[in-house]
Amino acid sequence: MRGRIGRRLGSRGAARRRARFAAAAAAFLVLLACAAASWEGSFEPANLAWESQLFQFRHLAGLDPRRAPIVIVGWDQNSYTQLGGVWSRATTGRLVDILHHAGARVIMIDRLYEDDSPDLAAGTATLAAAIRRAGNVVLAQEVAVSATAFTNAATLVPLASAIGAAARAIGIVNIPPPEGADPNARYRAYSNTVEWAPGQFEPSFARQAARLLGAKPAGNQPTFLVNFAGPIGEPFPYYSLVDVLNGSPGLLSGLGGKIVLVGDALSTDKDYFDTPMPSAGAGSTLSVQDKMYGVEYNANALNTMLEQAPLQRPSSPLQIAITFPLAILAAGWAVRGRLFSSLLVAAVLIAALLGGAWLAFVTLATWIDVAASLLATVLAPLAVLGVRYTTEERANREVRSLFGRYVAPSVVARIVDDPDAFGLEGELREITVLFSDIRGFTSLSEGMAPQRIVRLLSRYFTAMVEEIQAQGGTVDKYVGDAIMALFGAPEDQEDAPARAVRAALGMQGRLRALNDELIREGGKPIATGIGLHHGPAAVGVIGAPAKREYSAIGDTVNTASRLESLTKDVGFAIAASAAVVSALPAELAAQVSPRDLGEITVKGKTEGVRVYGLGAPLDPRS
Repeated sequence: MRGRIGRRLGSRGAARRRARFAAAAAAFLVLLACAAASWEGSFEPANLAWESQLFQFRHLAGLDPRRAPIVIVGWDQNSYTQLGGVWSRATTGRLVDILHHAGARVIMIDRLYEDDSPDLAAGTATLAAAIRRAGNVVLAQEVAVSATAFTNAATLVPLASAIGAAARAIGIVNIPPPEGADPNARYRAYSNTVEWAPGQFEPSFARQAARLLGAKPAGNQPTFLVNFAGPIGEPFPYYSLVDVLNGSPGLLSGLGGKIVLVGDALSTDKDYFDTPMPSAGAGSTLSVQDKMYGVEYNANALNTMLEQAPLQRPSSPLQIAITFPLAILAAGWAVRGRLFSSLLVAAVLIAALLGGAWLAFVTLATWIDVAASLLATVLAPLAVLGVRYTTEERANREVRSLFGRYVAPSVVARIVDDPDAFGLEGELREITVLFSDIRGFTSLSEGMAPQRIVRLLSRYFTAMVEEIQAQGGTVDKYVGDAIMALFGAPEDQEDAPARAVRAALGMQGRLRALNDELIREGGKPIATGIGLHHGPAAVGVIGAPAKREYSAIGDTVNTASRLESLTKDVGFAIAASAAVVSALPAELAAQVSPRDLGEITVKGKTEGVRVYGLGAPLDPRS
């Protein structure tokens, strides 16, 4: 028969349920706080730094995006030195002719030619003629911006008339990041079109070149996130302007069919910006203090347009919807899991979050923010575990206090792990109750010093309890020199009657060994009686808050106590009810040879209880 048979007498695991509810509430508050902070942009600096790391990891893995046939020709320190520090319009005109004859597909000049004064007329004419001959030159134009806003009091600055008229296309080159500089003051975005005044739009510099090359605008919005092709100074071949002017046939042949961007690469001109990208190394001409020259920034923007691969960044609500389920899963596991498994699950989910964000970046060009969800995935389970282990540990200490002295440590561990399974708040169970008492202890202890009595009982109880616990029994209580033990509670034991009988036999064996020691020490031997009964009993933690014990109450307990008292008169050290004997396996029944001693009537009950003596009869002289 199963050990648990009846109705619950109280709520089960109330303390643990309260702890888990409090832990879940703590996790919810952490998740809510992280989501709100993410919505408000509090994690933006961390997310922007994460984007920079993604670019670096992608490059180290050799997974940079495809690169269009773009080359950069720069006005650098070498050019400055050899040309006497002057980059004239005539020099640019000569450069355009060289690039045109080399077969450049499109020539983009990232330099402003706004001055239309008469003293520059000769250079202007030379440059305009070269641009007209080439027929594929895109020029840069700027918007003069007020100190307070980009869209108010702005002016579109015209180019020198002859130069502007000769160009195939003109595009805005001074493009601020959307809504101004980001918290890290880095340029990450580029515009397809620029609203330089309310309702007044002009195409951007790179967009004009992309249009000539037949490319569609990047993305569906006026602005897009640049998908940088690699570290500063590395993605696109670079040539010094003076080297092109003096170029060998081998150098010039390499420019055929290429998109050539001409621009500043001289640090003193300060045409450089902070971007998410690191420098390719100290030897890179295009790197200055880990900043990117405007000409390379335009090259990356154009490459993004030509490859139709702008970075995608989901909106804040979508970011939360994508990433926060992992934090919820980590918190949910921590609500019910153990410490190690909860931390392991959180670590796996964090790895999944970072790995998923990495895969989205390299395969889908999608930038997933991880700062808020990463923090939530760390803090939510920690909050859960903190609440659980402060509230549950209090209950666990009580369980250890209640059971640590009475049951085996392995049983205590199982009760602490799952108190719901043991009905600690009260339930009706089928159990076997064992009562044991020392015969004539009052007369035995007469004349003995108190210390000797205590030592004697301690030796006796130690031996008896070891036998009880060896069979999985629970010591319920000590009453003077008597012991009450339970089998089948708090842990289910289908063979509870057999365990109780084996414990009784073991107790008798240990008692004989203890008596031999006492006789050798000049003391008197001890005689005991043991009563066993099996039946339903109410079990649970009973008592006032200051003193609580796990115990059993009911007729089964009373009957076992009555059977123990009968051993004084029936000639057997162990008296068991028919309910116990009928449940014994055949080999154990043969070992104890039950002898029918008739029926007894227990006080308060009308029906009698059939009693059996177990083991050898007692010597009448003992």
